Amino acid sequence: RNPRMGIPGTNRYAFCIPDEWVASFWPGQMWLAYSLTGDSRLKNSARMRSDYFNTVLEHPRWHDHDLGFLFCLSCVADYILTGNEKSRKMALRAADFLAARWRQPMPFVMCWNPMLRDGPEFMARKTGTLNIDSMQAMALLFWAARETGQSSFSDIANMHLETSRKYLVRDDFSSYHAFDFDPRTGEPLAGFTHQGLHDESCWSRGQSWAIHGFSQAYLYTGIAEYRETAA
Repeated sequence: RNPRMGIPGTNRYAFCIPDEWVASFWPGQMWLAYSLTGDSRLKNSARMRSDYFNTVLEHPRWHDHDLGFLFCLSCVADYILTGNEKSRKMALRAADFLAARWRQPMPFVMCWNPMLRDGPEFMARKTGTLNIDSMQAMALLFWAARETGQSSFSDIANMHLETSRKYLVRDDFSSYHAFDFDPRTGEPLAGFTHQGLHDESCWSRGQSWAIHGFSQAYLYTGIAEYRETAA
């Protein structure tokens, strides 16, 4: 199982549900620690989670923008640090799934999936929503473009980032959590929040996603506007 977080007052972990968006955080920490120490026990602990990520690939219902989180911190990290070809193939397959979430005429990769547990209003609006969490997914597409030479990966990532820069980032460089678009035409409608205080507030975790996401994009592309937006 993938540890999710510590249980307060104990020395035990709470664990992820099967389709948990933070399921890569544990192996990601193991890969980071391995990169600093070279301790093979940390590498082995991270790689023990490989079967789980293969399961993710086999369950399309679990796929959303969090494919970037899931596979950058696990399979991409494994390949970069150890040259593991199995992990490379898994990460490239995840990038294919993520890129396929671009549906014309929307100028971004579809972020959320309508789910039965959603309220009817939120379920209806999800197909036309860009969220700031998805900034973390674009690194997977940039990495895939670099690995394969297939520019469509980076073209989709740049389109998504430019739309995010235009509509999620406000003039004072605070950010909306999400922005509604008309799924029939791709026309922008209005910003809102799902997890922040109110629609015009700045959700702090989302602001961090934007800073980190634009910084990653600059490292991959060298596009100065991404660095300036992050700064």
